Amino acid sequence: MAVFILVHGAGDTGWSWHRVAAALRDRGHEVIAPDLPGDDESLTLIDYPGTRSRAPGRRR
Repeated sequence: MAVFILVHGAGDTGWSWHRVAAALRDRGHEVIAPDLPGDDESLTLIDYPGTRSRAPGRRR
């Protein structure tokens, strides 16, 4: 099956995808929904790609 990486919007967390993630897992897919570091004011959008590239190690 497929691997889905679900990226949340501003001011949210990976948990916001919990219903979609459950439905995808029920269908046999792997789902990764990382928390992006939006609460760290020292980070910029340039820092976000590193978070996504590390995401496969984090499972929700």
